[in-house]
This record gives sequence, structure tokens and C-alpha cells, in this order.
Amino acid sequence: MHGTFFYDKSGDYILVQMLNTVEAAMEGEYRGIPRARISIDGKRLKVTGARMVWPKEQDLEVQSRGGRTEVALQNLPRYAALYLKLGERAKP
Repeated sequence: MHGTFFYDKSGDYILVQMLNTVEAAMEGEYRGIPRARISIDGKRLKVTGARMVWPKEQDLEVQSRGGRTEVALQNLPRYAALYLKLGERAKP
């Protein structure tokens, strides 16, 4: 998987675009990805929620574990987009 992260103009969300790059490594043969996880340093970003917005809308579970925040994704398509909801800015 390849992911790109963009702050939205309000600074309240981060847009995450994810692309399944396994197909490129398999000479064009598509392989689905059953599970993936986004792991975020909780000291740098306080993520309070997550929502898939493409190809379907769906709330995603956010868990904190060992100083990290994790968003679990299941059965990812070739391309997906989601928003991470930010809480108060974490202090350095």
C-alpha cells in the first residue's frame, strides 16, 4: 500500500489517499489486501476519529495503543480515501 496524507484547509482533518501497489509488483495481476493499518504517533497528532469516504462511506475504528493511534482497514480496494478527524493539537 502507498498512502499520501494532506491537511485540509481548516486543519481539523487529514485526508488520506491509499493506493494498492501490489498490482504493480505482480506485473499487472490484481491482489486484494485483506487488512491494513495506519499507525500514527499520538504525541504528534491526536486523531479522534476516522471515516472512509471513497469508494464507500464507512466509520472506521480508532484505537490507542502504546502511545500510537491505529486505524484498522479491511478488504481495501485499489484506491481508497478517508478522513482522519483531529482533536486538540498534541504538545511537543
